[in-house]
Amino acid sequence: MKVQSLLFGFFLLNVISLELFAQTGINTNSPLSRLEIKGSSSLPGTAGSADNGVLRLSESASLNSKALDFGIHGTTFSWVQPRLNTNYSSNQPLFLNPNGGSVIIGNNSNTATLSVGGTITASGTIRSSQSGQLLNSVYLTEADLGISNTISNNSTTATDVVSYNYTPVSTNSRIWIKLSANYEIGGNTSSISDEVGSQISVGGSTIQEKRQFFSTGSSGNGNRSVNVFPISAVYDNTGSSTLNIKVSIKRTAGDDQTNVFSDLVFSIMEVAD
Repeated sequence: MKVQSLLFGFFLLNVISLELFAQTGINTNSPLSRLEIKGSSSLPGTAGSADNGVLRLSESASLNSKALDFGIHGTTFSWVQPRLNTNYSSNQPLFLNPNGGSVIIGNNSNTATLSVGGTITASGTIRSSQSGQLLNSVYLTEADLGISNTISNNSTTATDVVSYNYTPVSTNSRIWIKLSANYEIGGNTSSISDEVGSQISVGGSTIQEKRQFFSTGSSGNGNRSVNVFPISAVYDNTGSSTLNIKVSIKRTAGDDQTNVFSDLVFSIMEVAD
């Protein structure tokens, strides 16, 4: 009896050993790999907790326990989705190499932390926090800013050409502001000197001014060509609060009028400091 038990145990051990080192199929009789699992085509579920995908890795059952599900959607794409076991609308983060190492896509190079052999398309933004790297950029025309008429000023009180609220993406950055505009200065024959200019302010504080001065009797009649625009400035940012950025025109002296036409480009570039 002991001999039979030993023989049966030896036979069973060998069968298990052979099975472990052979191809194993789940829902298929002809696996092509060491382990092959066949399931139904599906999109990753976005609600509920019904059967979804082909393979699941999950933690022990507990409140808000998490799972990593794998699936295939026909011949279109395959998917991986971390989420809660019982709530598919609660998506979870997916970490790749959290302890370090490279992630390689589409090539066999590992010279960078992320190496992509192809084109990267982002519906959001791609940023680097390294000093000197571009964090964010904004380019707006008159249509984007809702400017359709000529903006004029012949007063010593500033008139806004642009007023824009910008929220920095970093609390330690430099923000470059620039406005290029098509404009003219209305000159007159006058016995007084004229002075006009433009300025950039952030949060109500002027950070840049440009002025053009004309001495008495130097201009004659007609419009003048001056250097009021483009104007640019750099703002040292140390916070995350939204900044009100304004570009304005005004007359400092005399009686000349500045006319800014609805033909301009306003740009902001934020660079890591």
